[in-house]
Amino acid sequence: MSAEFSYASALFDHGTVERFARRFELLLAGILADPQAPVGDLPMLDVDEVRRLTHVHGDHVGAGGTLADILTAAVTLDPNATAVRYEGRSISYRELDETSSKLARILIGRGVGPEDIVAVSYPRSYEMVLSVWAIAKAGAAHLPVDPTYPVDRVRYMLADSGAVLGITSSTHRDGLPGDSEWIVLDDPAFVSELDGQSELPVGASDRVRPLSLFHPAYVIYTSGSTGRPKGVVVTHQGLGGVVDTAVELYHLRAGHRFLHICSPSFDPSVLEWMAAFTSGATLVVVPSTIIGGPDLAELLRAERVTHTIITRRCWERWIRRVSTVWRSRRSVVTSHPGAARQVGAGT
Repeated sequence: MSAEFSYASALFDHGTVERFARRFELLLAGILADPQAPVGDLPMLDVDEVRRLTHVHGDHVGAGGTLADILTAAVTLDPNATAVRYEGRSISYRELDETSSKLARILIGRGVGPEDIVAVSYPRSYEMVLSVWAIAKAGAAHLPVDPTYPVDRVRYMLADSGAVLGITSSTHRDGLPGDSEWIVLDDPAFVSELDGQSELPVGASDRVRPLSLFHPAYVIYTSGSTGRPKGVVVTHQGLGGVVDTAVELYHLRAGHRFLHICSPSFDPSVLEWMAAFTSGATLVVVPSTIIGGPDLAELLRAERVTHTIITRRCWERWIRRVSTVWRSRRSVVTSHPGAARQVGAGT
């Protein structure tokens, strides 16, 4: 038997088509080896690919505790270290921990706890991070809601998820559904209420219900490009294994500066938060007004960013612009297999 692959060179390179052909051969070999096998069980990957894609780092993928445990892991290491950099402001681990504990107590006082969903309507910002910390400490799950979404979409997400309340700012409140309860963080009356709360750590005895690793940690909705958005619930179980692997893979440690560039409405944003905070690094938040180009390159330079997770297309779009900026930087994670080598060899 012989086969020939024809392809449009403008769309595919030779190496890609060679991989298609290799997978086709694997598929045919699998059919011949076991003609009765279900189609879904037929091989498409070689032995090395299976090993690399199915290898799990460590023996305890559920280790690491809840999202709150992961986010606050570095607080006691150096409370005065900078946890967040946002629009020229530095927030220490102590300030973030104490303020989020105060906010968590208000949430708990309103009956919020494990298995509850709390919406957060902020773009990338310190306030978004603060809210997520507080919700995690209360034991609830956060639901990111982009404040630029149409009101009907937000209303659907709130109703479908069963969110018990939301957190936002006065800037975004008027654009959100009026039939839902919202905490407005910068409202003077709420600021006064927040100031009156205890800043002591929130423990299990403070929560309204016991918290389990099997409870939801966060909920993120799909884009809805093929219909209505669908909510995906992620539990606490397994988060520790993910972040442990990321910290080792990225060689993260205290003193590093991790870029928060992903939208909070996309799952990688949670990895950015966990990786930075569990290692005692600084999370450098990219303002939502910066989407790339010279502004992003300047932010990388000014904030001395050492690590980032970025898409291949975005990286290729501004790699020349940042190449001189990144000579002393550490790590870029992208779908481009050669990107890390193009960045530099900082340690």
